[in-house]
Amino acid sequence: MAVFNILRCLVFACLFIVFSSFNLCADIVCSDSVVFWKQSFFISVQTRGRFFPEGGRIVRFYLNGESIGRTLSGGDGYAYLEYRFQRAGLHRVKAISDEESCYSRVLVLKPKSGVLLVRLEGMVFNIPFLG
Repeated sequence: MAVFNILRCLVFACLFIVFSSFNLCADIVCSDSVVFWKQSFFISVQTRGRFFPEGGRIVRFYLNGESIGRTLSGGDGYAYLEYRFQRAGLHRVKAISDEESCYSRVLVLKPKSGVLLVRLEGMVFNIPFLG
């Protein structure tokens, strides 16, 4: 009987961890990008429901506090905004949908610029139960 109680507590603890991590997930997800100066670029954002991507939501985009446009997310949950950056450098783009917001960084390079990119996302974010 004691083993059953311990097993039951472990199952409830695992379920609590899994379902509480769903509440921590953002309803809108941005991705960082690298683009060349004065080149057309699509800023992408994914809107999510509780478990799956959710389409049909209006997403507003801001660059340095100024509105640069808005668009409607498609059935797959992705919203795209075409934009052409006029200055080289690191820009911070804010996306807002309903009450949720996210930030993405866009690195704008001049044509002859050299840059070294290192991707750590797979190593850092593939930890179980983090959402």
